[in-house]
Amino acid sequence: MSRALKIAINCALVALLAAGIGSCTYINWADEQRKRAEFEELTKPHQNMVDAFNQGAEAVRSESAVEKESANSGESHDTGAEALALAFQYLESSPFSKDMLIKQLEYEGFSTEDATWAVDLCGADWNAEAVRTAQLYLSVRQTPRDELITYLENDLFTHDQAIYGADQALQD
Repeated sequence: MSRALKIAINCALVALLAAGIGSCTYINWADEQRKRAEFEELTKPHQNMVDAFNQGAEAVRSESAVEKESANSGESHDTGAEALALAFQYLESSPFSKDMLIKQLEYEGFSTEDATWAVDLCGADWNAEAVRTAQLYLSVRQTPRDELITYLENDLFTHDQAIYGADQALQD
């Protein structure tokens, strides 16, 4: 999760708390529930990434014994965590298919094992990534559905993800 997102979430939480504290004499619970629902709706797209980050951090912590052992031999085993952090950065900046993100991490010098581990843990919604990619193509030029599906498949989305991405992007 990016630092900016953490700050935004913390600011939103402080604002919600301040709203509750500022109205101590009378609390409109329906309004508070509405605010909470709006906040949850705003943070929902990022929750899977937060969950995946937490899972990845837990997995890295559980590997600490291996890291201590390898420290004696001069080997480093934290490349999986580095790959996971880079996967998050890539997904924040642009849409990727699962296989394309693995290839990108391999290009950055990570092993196939580390890249696959990171991508599996990053918590991305690959259908949503297909929609984002299709929207990018459509922002450049109007593209027929079949051609858009072909573009998405060339970006290594599965056929089903490509169809979903094209159909959703064309509906917008």
